Order: sequence, then C-alpha cells, then structure tokens
Amino acid sequence: VLSLGIDYEGDVWIGTQGGGVNLFNNESFINYKEKDGLSSKNVTAIFQYDADNYIIGAVSHGITTYNMKNNSFNPLITTPSLTSSTVNSILNDNNNKLWVGTQEDGVFVLKKTNDKYTIIKSFAKFDDTKIRAALKIIQDRKQNIWVVTYGFGIFCFNGDEIKHYSNKTGFISDNILTIHEDAQGLIWIGTQDAGVIKFDGTNFTAYSEKEGLANKAVWSIAEDNKGNLYFGTGEGGLSCFDGKQFKTISTVNGLCSNNILALQWDNIENTLWLGTNKGINKLKLSEKFNIESIRYYSEQEGFKGQEVNPNTILLDKKGMIWFGTINGLSRYDRNYDFPNIYPPKLQLTGIRLAYQVVDWKKFADSVNLKTGLPFKLELSHKNNNLTFDFQALTTDNVKYTFILEGQNDEWSPLSTNTEAVYTNISPGKTYTFKVKAVNSNGVWSNDVVAYTFTISPPWWQTWWFYTLCIIIILGSVLGFINYRTEQLAKEKKVLEEKVTERTLELKGANDKLSIAFQDIKDSINYAKKIQDAILPLEIEIKKALPQSFVLFKPRDVVSGDFYWFNRKDDIIYIAAVDCTGHGVPGAFMSMIGNSLLNEIVSKKAIPDPADILKKLHRGVRKALKQDRDSYESKDGMDLALAVIDTAANTLLYAGAKRPLFGFIKNEFIEIKGDKQSIGGLEMEDNYQFKNYTFNLQKGDTFYLFTDGYVDQFGGEKGKKYSTKRLKEALLEMQSLSMKEQGTNLTTTIDQWKTDVEQIDDILVIGFRF
Repeated sequence: VLSLGIDYEGDVWIGTQGGGVNLFNNESFINYKEKDGLSSKNVTAIFQYDADNYIIGAVSHGITTYNMKNNSFNPLITTPSLTSSTVNSILNDNNNKLWVGTQEDGVFVLKKTNDKYTIIKSFAKFDDTKIRAALKIIQDRKQNIWVVTYGFGIFCFNGDEIKHYSNKTGFISDNILTIHEDAQGLIWIGTQDAGVIKFDGTNFTAYSEKEGLANKAVWSIAEDNKGNLYFGTGEGGLSCFDGKQFKTISTVNGLCSNNILALQWDNIENTLWLGTNKGINKLKLSEKFNIESIRYYSEQEGFKGQEVNPNTILLDKKGMIWFGTINGLSRYDRNYDFPNIYPPKLQLTGIRLAYQVVDWKKFADSVNLKTGLPFKLELSHKNNNLTFDFQALTTDNVKYTFILEGQNDEWSPLSTNTEAVYTNISPGKTYTFKVKAVNSNGVWSNDVVAYTFTISPPWWQTWWFYTLCIIIILGSVLGFINYRTEQLAKEKKVLEEKVTERTLELKGANDKLSIAFQDIKDSINYAKKIQDAILPLEIEIKKALPQSFVLFKPRDVVSGDFYWFNRKDDIIYIAAVDCTGHGVPGAFMSMIGNSLLNEIVSKKAIPDPADILKKLHRGVRKALKQDRDSYESKDGMDLALAVIDTAANTLLYAGAKRPLFGFIKNEFIEIKGDKQSIGGLEMEDNYQFKNYTFNLQKGDTFYLFTDGYVDQFGGEKGKKYSTKRLKEALLEMQSLSMKEQGTNLTTTIDQWKTDVEQIDDILVIGFRF
C-alpha cells in the first residue's frame, strides 16, 4: 500500500504497488457462491427453518442447508433420494412437514427425524396428469396446501382430498406463476397469460389490463401492513392495488426494470423490495402509492446476483433480506447500508459532432481549456447532429435526466445512460442542453449542468433572403396588377362598345316581344271577357236558388272549369264542368261545352240529366271530329249535372266522373256518378248515363264540384287537400248559411295552400232548399 484517500462520499481509495487502485466501502451485501459451499449458483428457493438454519433450493443440485453460526453449507440428504434435482419452492407446514416443489416430478412431502429427512408422500400425477414445474407452495389459514404449476394449473391439498383447477375444469389458465393469501383470507393467483385471479372460497374474479393491471403476466405478489397488494408483472412494472383501483410504477418513475420477478414487504422499514432481471429496487411509498424514494442496488452497491429468480426473496427472523439469484445467494444486512446523502457532482465531459470527437477550435473562436468545450458555439445547418457526454463523479449508482430546450418540452426518463444524442436539430434556433443527476438514495445534484449553442439557418432561411423574396414577390404582384389593370381597361372599353351594341339589339327585340306579349295579354283578357259573358250571372242563380254559393277560382286568367245554369219554366239546370286543360285551351273547351249545353236545352225543357249528358257526349265528339277514325283528340270534359223540377219538388242527378255530395235530413250522401267522360277517347256514342232522383225537403243541401279543390297541395306536409277533408269540412259547416259556407271554403283552401302554387282551376257550387 503506497497511499490512502477518502473522497467526499466517504469511500476509501487504496493505492498499491503493482496492484492498481482499490476501492473500499461498507458494503451491505454478502454474496455466496459455489466456492463458498453452495451446490449451485442458480438459487431458486429459500426457507428459514429456525433462527440459524436455512434450506436452499437450486437448479440441478437439489437442496442445500446453511447454518449461519458456522457459516457452513451442507447438502440435504433425503430417504429415498429426490427424483428431481431442480427445486423451485419449499414450505414447512404447521405439522412441521417440509413440502418441496420440483421442476420434473411434482411435490414431495418430507418429515424430519433426528436430523434426517424421510420422504413420506409424493404427488407426481393427478388423474393421469403429470405434475411438473411446481413454482410456489403456500399454506392458508384453513390449513390447505396450495401448489401452483406452470402448464398444469393449481392443486389444493386438504388432508387426503386434492382439488385440481385447470383449463379442463373451467379455470381461466394453466400457466400459474405465483400465489398469495392476503390478510382477509382471500387467495390471489398470478398467471402468465390471464392477469391476477382472486378466489374467495367460492368464486374466482379475474383482474387484467382492462381493469388497470400493468401487464397480464403476474410473477410475484406482496402485501403491506395496511392490506394494500402489490403485483410484480412481466414487462409492465409494479401494479399497486388498494382494493379498488390500480396504480402502475415503472421505469418511467425510476425503477431499474419493468420485469418484476420477486416481491417482499419489509415491515421493519415499511418498504417494498423488488427483485428484477436487472438488480434490486427498494421502494418507499406514501399515501396513494406516491413515491418517497427509490433505492437501486446493483453490482456497484455490492449486489453480485445480477438477476433475482422468481419468488426468491426472504425476510428472515433477524431482519436480513435474502435473494436467490442466477449468480448465487445474496444476503442484505441493513446495519451496513449507509445512505449516500451527498449530491452527485455532475460534469459535461464532451460534445461529439456526428458521433465523432472533433477539435472544437475549428468551429469556435475559443474553447474552455479545462473541459475542451467551445464558448458561444454556432454551427452551420449541416452540422446538426450532436452527442452530449456527461458523468457524475461518484461510485454510487447514479441516474440521469436531460432535456434540449428549444426542441423538447419534457425531461427524459431517468436512466443510467451517460450520453444524449440529438439528430437533425432544426436550424435557425438557439438551444440549451440541460442535464441533472440523482443518486441511489434520491439525492439530486445541486446544480443543473447547462450548455447553450446555436444552429445557424441556411442562406435560404435567413432574414435577408426572406426580405429579398418579399420584395421580389411584391414587385411581381404590383407589376402584374398594373399590367392587368391596363389590360382590363382595354377589355372594358371593348366590352362597353359590345354591350352598347347588344343593348340596342336587345332593346329592339324587347320592344317587339313587349308588343307581342301585350297583344297576347289583350287577347287573353278579351277571352276572359267572353268567358265571363257566357258564365251565368250569380244573381240569376240566386233568383232560382236563393240559398246558394259559387266558389270559382281559375288558375290562370281564363279557366277550363265553368259552371252552367239555365231555367226552362219549372226546370232548373245547374252543372259544375271540368274541361281538359286549363288556361286558354281549357277556356276554348268551356266555350264549346257551354254552347252545346245551351243548344241541347234551348228547344224544350229536358228533365232528364242522363239524356243531356248523352247528347253532350255526341256533340263534343262531333265538334272535335272525334267521331272520325283518322282523327285523334283526347279533349273532353267531366261534369256533375243537377236538374231540379220545382213543380214536382225533385232533383235528378247524372254525373260524368264527377260526384254529387248532399245532406238529406242531416245525413251525408255521396253519389259518384258514371265512370264515363264526355268526349275524349270514350268511343261509345250510345252510352247510357244513369239518373239519380231525390225528393226534396226543406233543408236538403247539395254540392257540385270539380277536382281542383280536393287536389290542391298544401298543409304542413305538402299533401293534397283530399275528398276526405272536404267531406269533414262540409259536415262541420252545416249549421252555417250557404253564403257563409262559400266564404268558409274559400278561406280554408287559401290557408291550406299558403305559399304553394295553385295547380288547377277550382269550382264548388252549393245550394240548399
């Protein structure tokens, strides 16, 4: 030994002659390997038999005992010998019998007599199913022995009875990893592929990722002194469960790994020990599973086990923690675990460009002679791939977090990585790289190490280039605007000349059209005068039928509907006629119909309406030359005709596709008339129309109408008014006078069609005796 030194964390450094430099610190771990007497370095089960004796299971080398007083390991000999050399789990039950779960041959039950162990039972098969891979054994408060296996489900031993839970019996999974009985007596079962399952003695309840579990593979289970449960998952981290909801703690929060293979609650310090594939964490939590501290133990802290095997952590009766690992047996003594209260001293040790170490003197005016880092570093847009190297001056297991302000919004997750790589950093901005460190006891570095630099923009992203582009664009736009303004002015002048020319042409054409339109309008108005002249005067109808009304609303100026009235002595004729078409064509037909009707009754009174319709049918066909085979004409008319004999006090009705409505003794009647039109395509000249006779009494009321009223569209849904609505309206207004009925019907149809265009001529005639 040539020199001694103590650093700021209290570690002792020893300089030797020819032996290099040695570090001495008070390690809290003692590691046992084969050279110390272990049968195998791969330890898979640990059990404390009494105060000083431990039983240890291993891979391929059976069982070893360890005596702490003598610090000696010895193989455990059984009679007969175990047929499986790999032991996964060990339990000493309440009857002082040792249960041994093996990899190949199921479960053995051993009894100790005079320091010798005898196999008194073995369970290698169950209903022709071979029991293998018995990973964990527990005894519940009801004295049941539970054995979980990988690939063969769960076995429950209750005296001589064995219950088997597997896929064959309806259980959710055969791949069981661990089992635990909580303080309430509930059994919790961790599976490889179905999450964790709760058994209350009757029912099984599954919790998986859907309910908030971190991962469906549950390797280990622990419970704290408040009844909270902890589930170590494969690749999902730690799931904390308060009976209602899950909370996940993972590498994002500072764990060394998300693969939690073993758990142990330490009721001495109220901490949770986590055995992982990358070392050990000691976790201290506050209310609602908030993290107070996370301590990491790896080789630097004296833990040589590398990876903890599943369900192989033991808190012994002396308060020591034992870990079964792939690299031996490790014992933790808290009396030698002194917390590191010193904040890490952090330094930025270098900056690499495109992953290469460079001479920063070529890129900056000056550099820090101590660190070699450049002052006021400004790089071109091509040199935008940087790697920052940093290191804490400590032997403690330090973790780092960093951020590149200007590019990132959040700090990176804690890790042991001592470099930060940034590629394709956006040019044209100034950035600040920051890094800070925390030791294994949660003590953070006092200061944040920061380094500021700039990535210059390319010439096409500079302010002067943008300004030049704006000037060029504005100049181009203004030039184009001036050019287009001149062009538009020329085009406008040419257009104005063409418009003037076209306006004169259109004015001339419009004048001609106006004259033609006025001629047509005058002709139509004159036709209306003629049609009005041939229509009977309402005063004449009132003389013959005092209680009557005529509702007549042509769609156009002239109408295809007309009402006809005549009187010969004691005979009164009244009809509602609907000619084909409306407007001018309908008006011509109405003049033909009116003329023929007057001609038929002009010579003598004909009291037979059916005979009148027959003569009218022949007359229309002859007038329109429809009686000739070579001439086709569809024009004709539909009508309802009433002939009233005032002397006989009777009413005769005949109809051509138009009905008669009436109220006789306050009872509604409807006569639909014949399905034969007048003229048109009805080729039979001798068709006999049918008469309907009514003996009149005071108060009897009758209505003749064309189809325009009932076919009018309107209402909320744009439907036809319909015959049904007309019947209902007439029934409701029977208490009104005929004049009031006419007014009511007019108001009703106007309200019905509102803004809808009138589609046909409307005619309704009503009279009462």
